[in-house]
Amino acid sequence: MAFPQLSPPLEPVRERFVEDLRPLSDDDNDEDLPTLENLIAETHPDYNSQNKKSQECVSGEYPSSLPYLTHRVFFSKTPRSSTGPVVKSEPISNIKAGRKAATPSPSHSIIDLSGSSPPQPPKVRQRTRSPSLPNSSTPMTHPKRKLSSLPPSGLESPSPKRSRTLPGATPAHKHDVHWALDGSIVIQIQDTKFKLHQSHLAKHSPWFSGLFDGQKVEYQKYVELGEDDSTPMYILSLPTLTAKDFTRLLDAFEKAILYVHKDPSFTRTASILRVANLLSFNDFRDWAVRILQDEWSPSLEDLSIERIPHATESVILARTCDVPSILKRAMYELVRLAGYGQTDREEGVTPADFRVLVRAREQLTAQWMQLTSPYSSDLMNCASALAAAAQAADPAAPVPAPPAPMKCTTTDPLLSGKTHHKVVRESGIADDYLYDPLCGLQALIDADWDGEGYCEACVNLRREMWTNKREKLWDNLDIWFGLS
Repeated sequence: MAFPQLSPPLEPVRERFVEDLRPLSDDDNDEDLPTLENLIAETHPDYNSQNKKSQECVSGEYPSSLPYLTHRVFFSKTPRSSTGPVVKSEPISNIKAGRKAATPSPSHSIIDLSGSSPPQPPKVRQRTRSPSLPNSSTPMTHPKRKLSSLPPSGLESPSPKRSRTLPGATPAHKHDVHWALDGSIVIQIQDTKFKLHQSHLAKHSPWFSGLFDGQKVEYQKYVELGEDDSTPMYILSLPTLTAKDFTRLLDAFEKAILYVHKDPSFTRTASILRVANLLSFNDFRDWAVRILQDEWSPSLEDLSIERIPHATESVILARTCDVPSILKRAMYELVRLAGYGQTDREEGVTPADFRVLVRAREQLTAQWMQLTSPYSSDLMNCASALAAAAQAADPAAPVPAPPAPMKCTTTDPLLSGKTHHKVVRESGIADDYLYDPLCGLQALIDADWDGEGYCEACVNLRREMWTNKREKLWDNLDIWFGLS
């Protein structure tokens, strides 16, 4: 394989002398080079005595003890006429790996001392790393590098200090609103960073207060320490903590006065409760619980036929944030909804809660079917007639004034059955309140039984019976929902 040559090819040299040998790649003029004798005289003072003996042998034969010298030399470009020993060139056998292809490798030469000229010691040269050597008469100098304010080519100036990214941390951006320029702490949640005042967080949250003081707090394993532009940073990776919820809590810090006369939406209240419960913002937790209790009142008097949205979310919220006071009303809302209020678009209740809802509906439905029957034993007899008979059986009772003659519908079983069917079945009460017996019983209480020919005693009897049954069912929900 031929190597490319960067310099003009050299003419073949048949006879070269030791004193003229120098690197092939040296293009400088060598007229100023010191002679080999001077160099050897400076480095080896004892050479003069040996050289004298060599001069004595010029006219005669060389001593037999003079060895042949084999060494590695370099050829110079321009031959010089001399009477020194003849150097016979040998072909290059190999080229060392790593040497540039344009630089010829030195050959191995044998100095023939059998000629008539006196032997000259070989010219000593140190191996150099560069293929080209400067002139020996010129002192070697290192060029001074000019200092520049610009960075070296291909290198960028060092970037300003940035936030230290911890292993597993998510790249985050600054929040558009909650980024206080004079903040003293950075809180990162998911992909959002909040710059806040440490004292403000510690004042409202014992959890943050303990965290900043270096105490061992709950969820410690989900907290990583970092730095954002020299500001201490806490990366919170709690499983149920989201940047959206935390943002709404911070909004409540600044807009609490706006919620005095108008409660926030359910979704906003739920977000505040989740964060407040998780990170111990106790005042905000109590405030959010009161709002939810007003929405999901545990009192039977506040129950109405109006549907309340977010029942499923409220049940989940009550379980996760330990707010059992809203469970009863929220779960009853699911019982009376088709499909128990479960959809594929939203997160559903747990399987355990779903089974509770199914069993509770079965109990309520069975009770409702019995209450809407026209042949209830409690409604077969006229209350007025029963009262008159009881009074007559008691001789000590005063004799009342005879009542005005009135025929009660109850006294006619056939007519009473038809009237009951009309008010309960034909009106749609029985079907409309199949999954909502509590409101169904209230509908029966409010029905116009007086207008159907029932006496006052029978009307009061019915309403009192249904009211008591309604309260009992409401109390039984604690058992059926597993809340007691």
